[in-house]
Order: sequence, then C-alpha cells, then structure tokens
Amino acid sequence: MATFFSARRGPAVAFAILAALVGVLFSLALGTWLSIGAGNPATRAIHALADDAEFRDQAATFFVDTLTEDAGGGADAVLTRNEAAVTAALSDLIGSPEFTRELDSISDSARRWFVDGDRASASISLKPVVTQMVGALEGVDPEFGALRVGIATLDDFDLAGDGGSSPQFGGFLTALLAVVAGSFLVLAACAVGYARTARSAAGAASTGGGILLGIGALMTASWFAATTAASSVAGSQDEAVARTAIPIVASALASPFRTVGILWIALGAAGLVAGTVLRRRAAA
Repeated sequence: MATFFSARRGPAVAFAILAALVGVLFSLALGTWLSIGAGNPATRAIHALADDAEFRDQAATFFVDTLTEDAGGGADAVLTRNEAAVTAALSDLIGSPEFTRELDSISDSARRWFVDGDRASASISLKPVVTQMVGALEGVDPEFGALRVGIATLDDFDLAGDGGSSPQFGGFLTALLAVVAGSFLVLAACAVGYARTARSAAGAASTGGGILLGIGALMTASWFAATTAASSVAGSQDEAVARTAIPIVASALASPFRTVGILWIALGAAGLVAGTVLRRRAAA
C-alpha cells in the first residue's frame, strides 16, 4: 500500500480529475435528492406562490372569472354583484397560514405516495380546502352558503388510480446518491493518497479545484437557464395567473441545484487557493 500510494503528481492529478468528473453526477444526484428525496418541491412552490401578492390577486381573479362563466341560475348574478369583494376575500385566503397548511398537507400526502410509497397517503381529501373557500365566500355573501351542500359528496382524489403501485422515487434516489457519493469519496481518497508532497498535492488541489469550480459554474448557469426558459414560456401564456406562476414555481423547484452549484464554486475556489499555496511551498 505504501508503494502504491507513493507521492506522485500524475496519479494524484488523474484521480483528482476522475473525482471531479464523478462530482458532476454527484451534483445532479444531490440536487435531485434535495429537491425531491429530502424535500418537497410542491411545498416550496406553494409557499413561493402564496407569498407573492400579484399571484394571489391573479389567481383569485381567475377563479372568480371561471366561476362566473360556469355558474347557472342566479349564482352568476351573485358573483357579478360581489366580484370585487370575492376576489379580495379569495386573495386573502390564498395567503393565509390556515389555507397554506391544508395545501401543505395535500402536497405532503402526494410526496409520501410518490416518493416514499406510503399506501395510506394515496387517497387525498379536498374537502378541507373547499370548505375554507366556501367559508371565505360566505363571508362576502351568505347566499354562497348553498355551496356547502356539495362538500359532503366530494370524492377523495385517489393517486393510485385502479390499484396502481407507487413509483417510490425516494429509495432509488437515496441508493443512487449513496453509490455516487461513495465513488466520489474513494476517488478523492486516492487523489489524497498520492498527493503527499507539496508538489503532487498542489497539482491535485489545483486541477480538482478548477474542475469543481467549472462544475459549480455549470450548475449555477443551468439554474439560470432553467429560470430564464421558464420566464420565456410564461410570457407566451394567455392567462395572467400562468404568466406569474410559472417563473415562481420554476425558481422554487430549481433552487437546490443553484445551492449545490454555489457549494461547488466555494470548494473549487478553495482548491485553487490551496494549490497555489502548496505550489509556492514546493518552490521555496
């Protein structure tokens, strides 16, 4: 082992390059795991949308317009008469902690089904959300109380469909992250094993740091490109609520990849600095 890990610049740099390249896969796996495996992208999107006043107003307006178009009998007259008040009430409801908690509960159930394979979470009840919406409408005009009649008959939403099975993304992502992380650590350890002199260590640190810096820049650029593309797609939408929502949701979903990119940039910069210091020591 001592002979194998003799201090040599060539193998140190080679293993540093391999470790950095595996770092690309590790970055993608880690970003995906942070977004889906360990977190809930739907919850992040919900909170980002609920915190945006422009989206709340546009979502409320869209909902009222849709209700007015579909309403029959005298319901359309009630909606038209109270349009401004209903829009304001629904906008406030969307931003309220109580309503957000119900949406969080729905998104958490969906995540437990799709990611963790929790069979009990396959059935989602929409009654709490609809109940709050009807309550907000009743606060504007008691006539909206007639809508409560249909709440009791609302069917639960079944994510499993006709007895389908969960894709269980969580286990796959965790296993993939473990394999890639293990490969990265082994290659990095080999690079360190060969880099036991200032000259070989300087080459490994500088090469690995430069590649990591490039990976971080690529990840950050990918996040920027994704959010820019989302803004472009949003601009082509007819509905104002979609034009506002798409960039907000895209930014919330892609944020873990930006975080990973910034982390790699920091580590890459540290590697370049360490390589410079070690090179000067070797030359002294």
